[in-house]
Amino acid sequence: MSLNPKIEAITERIRKRSAPSRAAYLAGIDEAVRNGPNRKPLSCANTQPTCSPPAATPTRPACAAT
Repeated sequence: MSLNPKIEAITERIRKRSAPSRAAYLAGIDEAVRNGPNRKPLSCANTQPTCSPPAATPTRPACAAT
């Protein structure tokens, strides 16, 4: 099944217009895959809370301090 000629022309115009940014995006993805995940900065991310517990409301009691 072939595309409507007008849709095909629009699709090709979009493909050409986005080629440079798509190539840069794909290069970045390739580099990230080669370098692997960068988890070193996250080594202590879950050791303690980073924000206060929510305040008490009439329908929700205050959280106990830990």
